[in-house]
Amino acid sequence: MHTSGSTGPAKPVRYTHGALAAQRDVISESFAMSSEHGFVTSFAPFILLGPALGVPCVLPDIDVTKPSDLDFDRFAEVLASSQVDVAWLSPASARRIVATAEGRKAKLRLVMLAGAPISTELASAIAEVTDADVRSPWGMTEAMPLTDGVGATQQIGDGTNTGKILNGAQAVVVSLDVSNPELLAVGEWGELAVHASWMFDGYEQQWSTEHRSEVLLNGVRFHRTGDLGRIAANGDVHQLGRLQHALFLATQVVPCALVEDPIAKGLGCQVAAVGIGPKGTQVIAVVIQAEGKLQLADPQTTASVRASSVFDIAAVIEGELPVDIRHQSKVKRELLAESASTFLAGR
Repeated sequence: MHTSGSTGPAKPVRYTHGALAAQRDVISESFAMSSEHGFVTSFAPFILLGPALGVPCVLPDIDVTKPSDLDFDRFAEVLASSQVDVAWLSPASARRIVATAEGRKAKLRLVMLAGAPISTELASAIAEVTDADVRSPWGMTEAMPLTDGVGATQQIGDGTNTGKILNGAQAVVVSLDVSNPELLAVGEWGELAVHASWMFDGYEQQWSTEHRSEVLLNGVRFHRTGDLGRIAANGDVHQLGRLQHALFLATQVVPCALVEDPIAKGLGCQVAAVGIGPKGTQVIAVVIQAEGKLQLADPQTTASVRASSVFDIAAVIEGELPVDIRHQSKVKRELLAESASTFLAGR
């Protein structure tokens, strides 16, 4: 199975039959999937989980590359024509359902949002529409799921609160050193590394990539996920963005979520922070989601953004945020950084 390529080149992920069986069992047990009900999903690859779990799985009548096309009417139609009680949604689908609900309800037992970052505002809004327990379980193609997703509607700490590690899985935080990563203490942020019986076996014929992604801790093989995060004192795992999307400033490395979250909360809209310049000397530009081409934000908005951040913001821009195909919510930051750099050149 290939990774989506939404945060880097798509990689061929190799699973053993035993790992797939363990994945089936942990999903079934952790989220109480049943053959009587099943789930609806706006992720085409997740349709494969239906036969594996032995439960019905419904794909709405939408273009599978456009999960944001799933509006409330289409969503309600699926629920009315099936017996599903769980929805596994892209954030883009959830936003569209909320925006088109117009006070109507589509009741479910459980809604799972996949594709961080997941804002507490979005999780709370889809909970209001569905009366469901809304969760944001953490995982990736190489190992999914890893956390229970509990806490999605509660603003506790930075980034996306993905809940606690599932039984049978382990997660640690390691330093960003490529050759000799060190274990970090509870509460410190770094790269999240994981081990689980349902973890992948390796990258098919990509031995260099496979080697870089592995770290042995007390003789146990852990996968370096490329996700930045921290583990709170209560055991919750907070995802802070991708390592390749971190901001490499002259004095420190900063996860993008630490810059974006306070600004997005203050503005009430999606933003993306990108580094301008070579790594190690970058300055921060914040791009606010808006229709049209990139343009400088007005002075009042710029002042508001800078006032809400503990970091120095070199530029505030408005414009369309490019997103990936599978989720239609993960910002393609490399592309955005390039276009923002070109736009700001000479200004």
